[in-house]
Amino acid sequence: MCLCALMVSVGCGGSSQQGRADQDPAAWARRQTSVSLILPLLGGGELCLQDLRGAPVVVALFSTWSMRAQAEAPLLVQLLERHKKQGLQLVGIAITPPGEQGTLMVQTYVEVNGVTFPVALSAADNPDLTGALGPVRIVPRTVVLDGKGQVVLDQPGQTNFPELVRVVEGLLDE
Repeated sequence: MCLCALMVSVGCGGSSQQGRADQDPAAWARRQTSVSLILPLLGGGELCLQDLRGAPVVVALFSTWSMRAQAEAPLLVQLLERHKKQGLQLVGIAITPPGEQGTLMVQTYVEVNGVTFPVALSAADNPDLTGALGPVRIVPRTVVLDGKGQVVLDQPGQTNFPELVRVVEGLLDE
């Protein structure tokens, strides 16, 4: 059982700055001192990002209907396989409708795309998810957390894999 709590650091700035950050997920995530999030995992259990601290974590947000996400799934699996002995963690967060049908769609996606990393389930407007990573408006979205749980890369839309690999390898070399 994961006992970590959702921790959100909210800055005390002017309202115009707050509005801009709320519109830009990457800017919002950069305001966090660390990202903590608990979500149910496909197949049971919980994903607790706080439990993964100490090593870099790639968080891949995706939807089952996104062709880009389907194309990226095998590349993410390759990235994990190449660097897991160095401590890289990779988790997926499926943005899916709640209930049994959503879970079945994600299970099929995982099987068809050969996903080997843990996958959590969440609605796009889940307050725990948006509180931790900001608004989820575009999928796929790839977020990299350093060993302290701080966002070091946030790529909404199609992942720039050369940049992702550069950032991950830089964190692993530290």
